[in-house]
Amino acid sequence: MCIRDSGDTIAVSAMPFDTSAQQAAKNELAAAAAAEKQSKQLTLIKTGALAFVVLALIFLAWRASRRAKRRQQLTAEEKAHLEEMQAALDAQRQAELEATQAMHAAAMLEGSGVAVEEHDEAREERHREIEDMVKEKPDEMATLLRGWMSADATHH
Repeated sequence: MCIRDSGDTIAVSAMPFDTSAQQAAKNELAAAAAAEKQSKQLTLIKTGALAFVVLALIFLAWRASRRAKRRQQLTAEEKAHLEEMQAALDAQRQAELEATQAMHAAAMLEGSGVAVEEHDEAREERHREIEDMVKEKPDEMATLLRGWMSADATHH
């Protein structure tokens, strides 16, 4: 197209627009979006892996706790043996009590009842301490008794 005015000539020709800057900006936006998406995926993967590790540790701790509880529980044989020991201790305590009462009665006749009474109180105090230990720490006492039973079994 040509326009003429007072002798000057202007020539206009059609040219394609330069879209390289626009294309570069589009490419940069697409790369940024892809990088952000990948970053979010990595964050999700890291969070998922951490959650899995925490759950696995909790599960392993729970299993270890159950196993420990099973080990702490007495077997039927150990329970029977403990009951026999308790019955023997009760019978011994009753026999000692009867013997002590007889000695106490004889000592009262002789006038030395204070020494026998102090001996009985000391023995009863020891029995109370043992009973308190069994009530307060049954697991530790069971372990101790197991050790005694295994030591007793190896000596026989």
